[in-house]
Amino acid sequence: MAIKSGKNDGVVTLNGSGGDRTLHNKTNRTQVTAFNLKNNASVEVAIEIYISTDGTSASGQKVADVNLEAGGSGDVLEMIGEGLEANYYVVAKITTLAISAGEVLSNLTYTLFTESS
Repeated sequence: MAIKSGKNDGVVTLNGSGGDRTLHNKTNRTQVTAFNLKNNASVEVAIEIYISTDGTSASGQKVADVNLEAGGSGDVLEMIGEGLEANYYVVAKITTLAISAGEVLSNLTYTLFTESS
């Protein structure tokens, strides 16, 4: 087994209000080591974070509620250290009305556990 730490897939833009957005999904086990959200909207934004087996919030387990002030950012502490089995998704859903796609950004760093070295 190989362990690759400090992996990051770059900044992901969240969908607008009500839309699910997959932030993380790998075919190997992973562990979240850092997870930050940035609000570029001019109003406070509420975001729900889920762990899901199919990439939707409807079938997922809610693990965090995050409220970000206008122009603010914050870490999703509930996810730090969270281990995810292969093919599990981290999904975000903005619950604040009238937020456009791209106004909220996500950056997630993880450790990847692979079968090969």
